Amino acid sequence: MKKGVSAKETIGEVAICSLQGRRKEQEDRVEHWVGKDGSHLLVLCDGAGGHGGGAGASAAAVRAAEDLWNGSGQVISNARDFLSEWMAEAHEAVNVEGERTGFRGRAVVVAVVVKGAQADWVHAGDCRVYHLRDEKILKRTRDDSVVQVLFERGDISEEEMGSHPDQNRLLQSLGGKESPRPQHDAGELLPGDRVLLCSDGLWEFLGKDEIGMIGFSSRRSLQKQLEHAVAKSISRAGEKADNTS
Repeated sequence: MKKGVSAKETIGEVAICSLQGRRKEQEDRVEHWVGKDGSHLLVLCDGAGGHGGGAGASAAAVRAAEDLWNGSGQVISNARDFLSEWMAEAHEAVNVEGERTGFRGRAVVVAVVVKGAQADWVHAGDCRVYHLRDEKILKRTRDDSVVQVLFERGDISEEEMGSHPDQNRLLQSLGGKESPRPQHDAGELLPGDRVLLCSDGLWEFLGKDEIGMIGFSSRRSLQKQLEHAVAKSISRAGEKADNTS
């Protein structure tokens, strides 16, 4: 962050787009809150489970974030601790929702706290955070999935991850007996950087170069660029188009 650049100037603008795709139900949930201290909390959850189980799981995880946010007085003093606490409470909330409805849904989640020039994030599953700079991917989260392991072993390319038959085999999610093992990371934000949160519906059908360019066009607003990227991924997926956020 350049000297003299305020937190507000670093944040700039937030855009959200979430489409149902070809699925019978929208199981993605996306929320954004702005704190009294100028911090931003962004949460994206992707549900899994039939008969409303996935939608209920995502909604429960988001409610847990909002409850913790309000309980903190909408001030986050330690982002990593806040995100760890949310993961534990969201896991429990997903299980409680499953017991209430009888549909044992799961949720893969990602959340980011942006405060000043610092972004802290946590995830479980294959929802992703991308840190973008100068139309390139500076960093992305490591998926909790079988195909991530295959990619790291050199068995498949990153471009093949989205279309691999094992793409939906996850190694971690919220809900169930096993407690989540949060994966944390952070990045320093420079003016003009973008932080992109997305469900697998987006990254499965977009190339790295296409993802890297989201938010950098001078001809379209950030919102229009995001809507275009989501629509492009859904169009390419055709009948397989997932919920995309």
